[in-house]
Amino acid sequence: MELIGTRFGDFHYEDKDLLRLPEGLVGMPQLTRFLILDFEADLPLKWLQSIEEPAMGFLVADPRLFQPDYSLHLSRCDLGDIAVMDPADLVVFVLCTYKGELEETTGNLLGPIVVHAESRVGRQIILEDRDLSTKVPLFIADAATTGGSRQAVAEPRG
Repeated sequence: MELIGTRFGDFHYEDKDLLRLPEGLVGMPQLTRFLILDFEADLPLKWLQSIEEPAMGFLVADPRLFQPDYSLHLSRCDLGDIAVMDPADLVVFVLCTYKGELEETTGNLLGPIVVHAESRVGRQIILEDRDLSTKVPLFIADAATTGGSRQAVAEPRG
């Protein structure tokens, strides 16, 4: 398949490359299929590029770049239709705001995207945690050592 992109040019992709968010993103339920693309080779940020709307792309990153001890305690209800038995099978990303300088990048820790690594199906979860924010500054010291790798930061409960 071919994505005729407006930001990164044209891309050939296979169905297996897609990340699916059946419920879409908050405020954009029509956007359900995405590709993960590199932001810049030497930065731990990625693009969540919409297939349905090629002009829509969202910067995402590992939440531990913003809060090194970030963890989620999710219920089965939080996970919805994501069939997961082992929390290590989940990958967690947060939406970011990039203002041209890496040091000014912030992450939305209240609206993480949780994805089952094998099936590539996920959903955005809205947390109600007064200790978290939608504008957490990037934790620069740890930026080079993480970067969207698989991690056991989400723990299904109940």
